Amino acid sequence: MPVRIDLAEYPQLRQLAWQIHSLDKLSPREALGIYERNRRHLDPETMEPHERHLIDALRKIFTHEVQDV
Repeated sequence: MPVRIDLAEYPQLRQLAWQIHSLDKLSPREALGIYERNRRHLDPETMEPHERHLIDALRKIFTHEVQDV
């Protein structure tokens, strides 16, 4: 798990984080929060495998805080 998650490497996360102009990297907790708050906007059909893997890894790490992404 990276210490900072580069928005450029995760297209759907980058789209969900459109309002964040001053940062190009997020902490894992920040990334998971964005995925969770905006899960209705995720498109599983077009999601790249490495992004799906990131979400799964974040859920495992923060499982006590996570709902369904």
